[in-house]
Amino acid sequence: MKKVIHNKWVGTIFCLLLLGLFLTGCATTSQLENLEQRVQQVEDTSNMALEKAEAAEMAADECSMDAEQSAQRAEAAAEDAEMSARKAERMADKSSKIFDKVTSK
Repeated sequence: MKKVIHNKWVGTIFCLLLLGLFLTGCATTSQLENLEQRVQQVEDTSNMALEKAEAAEMAADECSMDAEQSAQRAEAAAEDAEMSARKAERMADKSSKIFDKVTSK
């Protein structure tokens, strides 16, 4: 009988130790609430970063379109300048021929 009582005490102590381990290993409600708050903050920060990235992408797309339009206008202006230069050269040649005729007489 003494052995049975001894085994009960050992079993009881063992169960109490296990219970103590389980209780100290579990998170408290406040720890879980803190964790939820931190997760929410991370999600909020992530969402803000995503919104900023999307806004930056839109701005970059607009700048790209503006740059493309500016490049097209610059090409058109260069073509106009080239045509004007050719026209001025032709007019200078005509003027030179007319001058040569007038001065040769």
